[in-house]
Amino acid sequence: MNKIITIIFNQIKITNASDHSFKMINKNQKIILQ
Repeated sequence: MNKIITIIFNQIKITNASDHSFKMINKNQKIILQ
């Protein structure tokens, strides 16, 4: 049971991290375009 919760929690962390880096890339692209 705990293993499943840990896996889900890790997936959420990975998703948040990739979402954050994606937002940072978007910000950088906007700066370059300006």
